[in-house]
Amino acid sequence: MTELINSNENNALTDSKSLELLFHSHGVNMRYLGKVISHVNRKDHPHVYICLQRVILVKSLKHVFREAMRESEDVFLSTNLAHLLNCIFSPIKTLNELNDGTLKIDYLQYLDFTENDLLDKN
Repeated sequence: MTELINSNENNALTDSKSLELLFHSHGVNMRYLGKVISHVNRKDHPHVYICLQRVILVKSLKHVFREAMRESEDVFLSTNLAHLLNCIFSPIKTLNELNDGTLKIDYLQYLDFTENDLLDKN
């Protein structure tokens, strides 16, 4: 694994596909990503370390998403997907408010008219 990390081929790592090709060309299975990243010196090979981190994250999320989608009823797929994406990408403050049920959303801000416009028409 050390040879794989220190080889000149690692400069070509740009995405998960190039990483997979590099692993397989050296006879290393992708399930050993964790072992490989533990041998990568973050300072000497920052691009390799970042690429490995991203691939591990995406592969892990893929398993979580698939399991959640498999267990969901069809009518709740979009809601569950939105919740999973909020859990991953929302700021921690927003996520805490979402989980506590205290998140306030002003739906009128997304409309072209104001609350006063609604009151004037009645």
